[in-house]
Amino acid sequence: MRALLLPLALDCMAAAQSAPTPTVAVTDENGVAVSSARVVLELPPLPAIRCQTDFTGRCQFPSLPVGQYLLRVEKEGFYALLEPVKITPGSAVEVAISHQQEVREIVDVHESPPAIDPAQVAAQETISGLDIINIVYPGTQDYRNVLNFIPGVVEDQFGQPHVAGAQTYQTVTLLDGFNVTQPANGQLLVRISTDAFRSIQVEPSREPAEAGKGSGGLLSLNTGIGDDHFRFAGTDFIPSLQDKHGWRFDQFLPRLTFSGPIEKGKVWFYNGFDGEYDNIVYTELPVHADNDHALRLGNLTKVQTNLASRNIFTTSFLVNYLHDQYAFLSPQSPQLSNPKDVESAYVASAKDQHYFAGGQLLEAGLAFDQYNVELTPYGTLPYSVNPSIAGGSYYLDDETQARRWQALANLFLPPRQWHGRHDFKVGVDLDRISYDAQFARQPISFLSGTNTLTSPDLCLTATLNATFPCTRYSTFTAAPRHQQYNAEVSAYAEDRWLLGNRLLIAPGVRLDGDEIVGHAVASPRLAATSSIAPATPNYRPESAWSTMRLPSSSLPAPTPAHEKIFSTRFPTPAARGTASAPPDPSQLHSPSTAARSGSRASSTGAWR
Repeated sequence: MRALLLPLALDCMAAAQSAPTPTVAVTDENGVAVSSARVVLELPPLPAIRCQTDFTGRCQFPSLPVGQYLLRVEKEGFYALLEPVKITPGSAVEVAISHQQEVREIVDVHESPPAIDPAQVAAQETISGLDIINIVYPGTQDYRNVLNFIPGVVEDQFGQPHVAGAQTYQTVTLLDGFNVTQPANGQLLVRISTDAFRSIQVEPSREPAEAGKGSGGLLSLNTGIGDDHFRFAGTDFIPSLQDKHGWRFDQFLPRLTFSGPIEKGKVWFYNGFDGEYDNIVYTELPVHADNDHALRLGNLTKVQTNLASRNIFTTSFLVNYLHDQYAFLSPQSPQLSNPKDVESAYVASAKDQHYFAGGQLLEAGLAFDQYNVELTPYGTLPYSVNPSIAGGSYYLDDETQARRWQALANLFLPPRQWHGRHDFKVGVDLDRISYDAQFARQPISFLSGTNTLTSPDLCLTATLNATFPCTRYSTFTAAPRHQQYNAEVSAYAEDRWLLGNRLLIAPGVRLDGDEIVGHAVASPRLAATSSIAPATPNYRPESAWSTMRLPSSSLPAPTPAHEKIFSTRFPTPAARGTASAPPDPSQLHSPSTAARSGSRASSTGAWR
């Protein structure tokens, strides 16, 4: 009899151990898993049961009594969800929460209250897409101007952000998960419509191993996608006028977004266009030679396709174009002494997310970005500078091109239980960078007082006496075409170890190597966060330790190694003025950022 009862008992125990666990899966309105969402199940008079979704957007509730529960799901940047659900053994509940966005329709929503995310170990500051639209700041056509409202970020006069005092090239900027910093100099040059953002996040320190390539932190630009409703918005589509040497156009800053379904519930698109026309007038210059026309265009197009319930494919293409007719124009630098500046940037990406039945999530992506700059002087007249004005044709003619190919893969493993819950993640990042540059420079004559250049070799042939017209004469050797390449390989592994409901430990390690450094560098990471008590959910102490490596993605400038500059200084009486240096082409910028900072009232409209 005992021989019969023992196998039966073992079978019952095995069945009990293998009983399916109730699961809640959280996605957004497009079916993408939402990680780190707060899930609460309430069944009075029992205490509320809380959980936080893993990388695949799932929460498991073992040993949960059968009943009709009230489900609440919250996360910053999303509308909260309140919904009654019935929980049975093995039940799988799937819910969708919607991103917060500016809409022109009547919707019954619940706000997700701000709260400290217990799974966030990085020092992170976030500004939402609604804040970017609603905050009043100068130059609303450039999203970089709103970065000043993020603690720890300062924008310089050329529109470049500095995170926690770091140089721009020390900070990695991601656009929807892909690196978009300029490959050669590390600057942030891509322009995106301010209406296209879902959020902008800054992590100045304690960044995880996944995002540890930059020693100055991480800047994440997250853009939106359409849903099952057609949406249209237009901003600043009325140009302004100015009265300088007569009435003329001043600025035209249109922004236009359009999104919606291609196939409801499966394929969505988003298109965000922004343009800028500036007519910069200096009344100190002669009429008909007193203005600079600058035209900038940008367009972001995204398409998301849910190939299957477990497979999501997203593509995007961003194009930027700038045409500045007389770059560096000023009362001291007339039109024809400045170059024409033509710049363009292209960013294309494709990403696939596949959810496996075992709970794994594989994310793989490929991206390409290219930055082109071309400075072209007007003519070949010798260039000269005196303390009052520049003359001739600009001394520099250059053409540069920087490219990056990027491939990445991230594998999110299902949660494991061992002295708490472990969420493991591993990944690789492969980059191929190239830089191609051609420079041609002509001599520069630095004149004293109000002297002008009467002949190309004036500084070499004039008599050296009290009336000598030159203070310095600079010549340049011919610079051959420069090409530079670099390959970067990065890999990481990290764990999110949750010990109970109050302590989270995040160990990780990162490995980086490239052709310039010549060897791989390991960077271990360790961070922890804890909640003192359930009664104080908005307070937690944090600590972190990590080692960093300096980024090598910024390729060295070719000028010192490939070009020699010969400069001859002449003795000049102190009473005579000294010529200033010509405009620096390395400080190219959008005319709207440096020349004007006034904000404009905007008109918006949306149709559903």
